[in-house]
Amino acid sequence: MQKPTTYANWPGCLFWMFFALFILPIYLRGPFLRYSFGIEVANINLIMVVITVYLLAMKRDYTKEEIILCIIWLLLLIPLVLSSKHLYLSLILSETFQCWMPVFLIIQRIDNRQRKRLLQISLYVFDVFIVILLAIAAYERFAGVSLVEAVYNALTARGYRAAAFSSFVSAAEFRSRFFSLWGHPLTNAVLFNSFFILNDIYHRNIEKKYPKIIYFLIALFGVALCASKTGLVVICLCLVISNWENKKWLLVYAAGIAVLFFSGIFNDLLQRFTSTPLTTGRFTALVQYFKNGDYPLRPFVGYGSGTAYNKTLFPLKPGFEFPLMMYALDNGILFSIVYIGSIFIYYTRQILGRGQIKNWLCVSLLFAQINTYNGMSLRNQDVGWMVGVILMFAINASLLAKPRDISWLPGWLKPQNR
Repeated sequence: MQKPTTYANWPGCLFWMFFALFILPIYLRGPFLRYSFGIEVANINLIMVVITVYLLAMKRDYTKEEIILCIIWLLLLIPLVLSSKHLYLSLILSETFQCWMPVFLIIQRIDNRQRKRLLQISLYVFDVFIVILLAIAAYERFAGVSLVEAVYNALTARGYRAAAFSSFVSAAEFRSRFFSLWGHPLTNAVLFNSFFILNDIYHRNIEKKYPKIIYFLIALFGVALCASKTGLVVICLCLVISNWENKKWLLVYAAGIAVLFFSGIFNDLLQRFTSTPLTTGRFTALVQYFKNGDYPLRPFVGYGSGTAYNKTLFPLKPGFEFPLMMYALDNGILFSIVYIGSIFIYYTRQILGRGQIKNWLCVSLLFAQINTYNGMSLRNQDVGWMVGVILMFAINASLLAKPRDISWLPGWLKPQNR
């Protein structure tokens, strides 16, 4: 009989994760909680905080690597707190829980006796959510209405302040890109791409056929409605990687893409490709920042959360839409490199370290997409929690695959056995 890897109630945890991220997202809970607790406390996803602490306490299979990582992540609290010591306690808490704590999710393992079944159920629920999200996006585009705008008007009419929805509605691209109750178009594009990548990893690892073309077209359609340039590049590259050994199927996918293309769904995306650079001015702003010399990056201590939004740096804010840069500005270069670098190294050991090259490439492309905008480094979004859950699912799904020959891998890349 297999020894349990955890004594946590995983069905309950997965239910509350879904509830916290998709039923009660930050943009809905914030307006209701800010008057009682203040905006910074309202930003904190308390349900996810409780679940993470619970899982850490119930985990029974910590490896030496994970223990070292936990110690390193805890030590990162030192530069975070020192960087923000001049700020309000509530602000420090919101940054800690929203931008730092989610990393502890990636080391969590669904109990090996129920991993396959729970992943299957969780992905089914996530798939239903994505289909609903796509239906909303498509209806809004063709009907010329917006759920975000309707919710914003309803909240303001009742005296609630919905600042995030206000910024969405006032955005120049509001009518041409899909803004949702769950976030900015770039966040929605990450969700659509995660839908395809997580399902592909799961079905490949259990060696089960599934209608991949339908999953791909759903993701592609969603990314097109979000008009995410990086998202489009990522989903197309993941398709090629996934079908590398079955290239004839790429012709079928090309036909599907052509149908969507001639429907006009890519018009806004093509317009953005031809009129703006891939990162929409981020590198240009970054170059200007280094030329100006204001608020130079410091190695051990930053300037505190939200520094990129002060008057001096605000014109160059696009340059800090890379989490690596925003973490470095707010909490210091060391914090940024260690935090993001440790995530990359850990999932690389867990996925590539099991010989799953395709899965690792797709997850790495998704992680690269996530790191082209500042969602995970902002305390007023749930993107950090979403990233933690997505990577946790990808790593757990990698454990379902049959053992593969990894003798060609260097020793440091081989994970400890589970």
